[in-house]
Amino acid sequence: EAWGGGRPPAGDAPFEAELRAAARAAGDAAAGAAPGATPEVAVTAHGSAVAIPDEVRLELLRIAQAALANALQHADARRVAVDLAYHGAAAPSLGSAAPASVRISVADDGRGFDPEASRPGRYGLVGMCERAARVGADLTLVTAPGEGTEVVVMWRAGADGLPPGAGQ
Repeated sequence: EAWGGGRPPAGDAPFEAELRAAARAAGDAAAGAAPGATPEVAVTAHGSAVAIPDEVRLELLRIAQAALANALQHADARRVAVDLAYHGAAAPSLGSAAPASVRISVADDGRGFDPEASRPGRYGLVGMCERAARVGADLTLVTAPGEGTEVVVMWRAGADGLPPGAGQ
C-alpha cells in the first residue's frame, strides 16, 4: 500500500518506485477531492540507488508523503516537484570515500507560509521532524508567505546508528 497506513514494500522494490507510487497516490487523492484543480506532480531521481535500512525507508517515505499531502491540500500550488538524489556508494564497502546518502526534496510553487506562526491542530511538520530524528536524518523547511515551500530530508548511512545496509 503506497499511500495508506500500511508498511511500504521493501527488499526488492526500489525506493524510487515506492516514492513514485506515493506521489501518484497523493495526486490521485487530490484530484478526487478537487477535480480540475489538481497541481502537476513531477518526480525526478538522480544517482545510483543506495542500500537503505527498512526502518529508514519507511520514515523517509512517510516524510515525503506528509510533505506531498501538505503541498496538495494547503499550498494552492500549480506544481509540486519531488526530487530524489542518491549520493555515495551504491553498496556498502569498506573504505569508501563518502558514506551513502539519500536526499528527498518536495517543493511547491504555492502560497507558502510563515513557519513561526502558530497553526493549532496542524501537526504535519512536527511529525516530519520527529520521523527524521528517529532515523538520524536532517529535515529542512524553506518557506515564506507567497514564496512556496520546500521540505528537504537528508539521511546519511550510519547517522541512524545502524550499519549501512542493516535491515535490508
